[in-house]
Amino acid sequence: MVNMLRGLFVASLAASVVHAQSYSGCHTHGSVEYCYGTDGEETPITTHAQATATSVSATTTSSAQSSAVTGCHNHGDDVYCINGEGNEVQVSLTATPTGELPAQYTGCHSHGGSQ
Repeated sequence: MVNMLRGLFVASLAASVVHAQSYSGCHTHGSVEYCYGTDGEETPITTHAQATATSVSATTTSSAQSSAVTGCHNHGDDVYCINGEGNEVQVSLTATPTGELPAQYTGCHSHGGSQ
């Protein structure tokens, strides 16, 4: 089974340093996923897989990836987090953060063919 990669891409960052926070209560409104920040604000979040060129042989079904990413940090203007398998993935927010960027996201899941 192809490892699930969660990619997130930041349209614009207001903060250059990441501080420990989390999102929870993730849910969808139509095709958009929303999560609540520690301030109680509902924030739209978008995830999509990063393109990778890998060859994978068929295997039996394994347990699902964790629904959270942690250890979020910046690489320039982009934000990256560590997924449940220990892979670094890029984070994409559909809204521009007005405060400190969360260090983790919970309730992550895929929609159809994108992850």
